[in-house]
Amino acid sequence: MSIDIANDAELISQAFQGRLAPDQTRIAETGTKVTALLIRKNIDYGSSVYKSPRLAPKLDCGTAMLVRMSDKIERLSKLLGSDEPACVSESIDDTMADLAGYLILYLARPAIARAEGT
Repeated sequence: MSIDIANDAELISQAFQGRLAPDQTRIAETGTKVTALLIRKNIDYGSSVYKSPRLAPKLDCGTAMLVRMSDKIERLSKLLGSDEPACVSESIDDTMADLAGYLILYLARPAIARAEGT
């Protein structure tokens, strides 16, 4: 994935200014909300997502994130496949946002993890 921060920031700025189509503005707004939430959680959790889990120290961070994503996909499957209300109040949108967050975190994982193929 190629990144050009200046051009990317300009494109996002155009979306926020309403100079692009409404769906592109919604994409920029939603992406920014997810990104801001990730940054706040990263501050609170101290970058723990990029460390081996304490209860599974042999897992590298990439594999641990894949497990977390798998849990979110399982949760989503339960939410979509059940007519009964959930015991824990977590909406489909909440679960999707968490999954999107883990996808971003996976792509943003440290270079060392990528070099190890995880």
